[in-house]
Amino acid sequence: MSNYEFIEVERNEHVTTVFLNRPKQANALHGPIMSELEQVSHSFLDDEQTRVVIFAGRGKHFSAGADLKQKPASQKVSMLMRRRHTGLGARMIRAIHGINQVTIAAVQMIKQSINMVSSALDQAVMHMDTDQNMLTAGTKDRAEGIDAYFNKRIPKFTGD
Repeated sequence: MSNYEFIEVERNEHVTTVFLNRPKQANALHGPIMSELEQVSHSFLDDEQTRVVIFAGRGKHFSAGADLKQKPASQKVSMLMRRRHTGLGARMIRAIHGINQVTIAAVQMIKQSINMVSSALDQAVMHMDTDQNMLTAGTKDRAEGIDAYFNKRIPKFTGD
């Protein structure tokens, strides 16, 4: 298994545990960790030794979800690259979904449950979510919403 910056991979005979390793950020998902989770998930396709994959989180939390402190891609980045970046979450989920080994999340959900939930997300909805996220990434209203969330206040949206 490769060396990663934001995840740790430990093998114990036929069981491999993948740890999200950003405990100070409650293992919040940002671009680099999602990319690493996609990569490690694909690595199990040719792994004959691993029979069980366990996803767990270092620290108190499995994952807080999306990292709202991650800055959106710069408007100077091409539209194609912004689209690829905003689609990373969906690609990560599909890669995890594609693991053939028994897959367990440390939150006690078995892979069948994860698959049922992830399959419920229609491709069109994922596509719309990606487009809407990309279109709002550089807006003042998005920045205001995130700032209001972190400062526990009501946002003041202007339509910008």
